Amino acid sequence: MSRRSSSLTTVFFSLFGICASATLLVWVLRGLRVLTGMAGGVIWLLLILSLTMLVMALLPKHN
Repeated sequence: MSRRSSSLTTVFFSLFGICASATLLVWVLRGLRVLTGMAGGVIWLLLILSLTMLVMALLPKHN
């Protein structure tokens, strides 16, 4: 694995962690009725975004 693809994988894993943390935080706050005005589609969007980042990080990089 080259240095560039390794750093790109690290970026995608970092973005996955950020997106997954944001998803969990929004989900918990909405469950506690702190964010009652937020649409459920926002949680789905964050969930899809975090799963996309995970897939991008796990895909093998071909040159």
